[in-house]
Amino acid sequence: MKKIVWSRPAIRGLKNIHSYYLTKNEKYADRLYRQIYKEVHLLADFPFLAPVESLLSGESETYRSLVVEKNFKVIYYIEDEVINIVEIWDCRQDPDRLKESIK
Repeated sequence: MKKIVWSRPAIRGLKNIHSYYLTKNEKYADRLYRQIYKEVHLLADFPFLAPVESLLSGESETYRSLVVEKNFKVIYYIEDEVINIVEIWDCRQDPDRLKESIK
C-alpha cells in the first residue's frame, strides 16, 4: 500500500469543485466530493489503475489521470512509495491550461 500525498493545488481544486456544485445541487456536490476522495484512495492499492496522461507527455514526471464522473481527472504521479495528487482537473476546461496548472 502506497501513501497518498495531496498538493495544495489538488486540495484547492477539490474544494473549488465542491463549492461550485454546492450552489447548484448540494446532494450532488457532496456525492461528487466523496466519489473523488474514494477513487483517489483506490490508488493506494492500485497505483497504476489510471493511464498515462497524454496531455502531459514530455514533462519531468510520468503523470497519470484517473477519470471520475466523466468530467473530472485526478492528476497524479508515482514516486517510490508515494502517490502524489497534483491536480483535480475539470475536463471541460481548455486542455492547454492543464500544463500550466501543474507547474
